[in-house]
Amino acid sequence: MPPPVANVTATDNCDTAVTILEEVMVDGPCDGTYILTRIWTATDNCGNTTSDQQVITAVDQTPPAVGTIPDDVTVQCDAIPVAPQVVASGLCAGEIDPLH
Repeated sequence: MPPPVANVTATDNCDTAVTILEEVMVDGPCDGTYILTRIWTATDNCGNTTSDQQVITAVDQTPPAVGTIPDDVTVQCDAIPVAPQVVASGLCAGEIDPLH
């Protein structure tokens, strides 16, 4: 979820300027990541224009956390235990299957 939009104002020495906000969001490579570009354009009644922008990049740099892994064991070759279900989770990706 993007952060709230700042309250940006514009002034002009001859008249009241109009401020227009344009937002462009591009999804990132994984859930919850994106690049959001906010462009503010002020135009006066004579058609003079000025623009400025803010770029917000949301990234996921937190590695997933792996659940409890069973202890090492030594068994006979004909008594290999069944692999347990182990689940990893990440902030943006939700649950992750560590075997795939």
